[in-house]
Amino acid sequence: MVAEVCQRRSLTLLMVSHSVEDAARIAPRSLVVADGRIAWDGATDALLSGNSSASHLLGISAR
Repeated sequence: MVAEVCQRRSLTLLMVSHSVEDAARIAPRSLVVADGRIAWDGATDALLSGNSSASHLLGISAR
């Protein structure tokens, strides 16, 4: 529902979550922050594929 409202109204949503599953349902783009710095910035699908440079930070294995 939130994603639909943002899309209809051309809004940007900043969501902070420790749940990769929750973020993946809503966000087409993700940032991974490690040690206070952006460790990765890109498409959520690429992150979840397990092939991104930050996948290991989240414990995601290649599919």
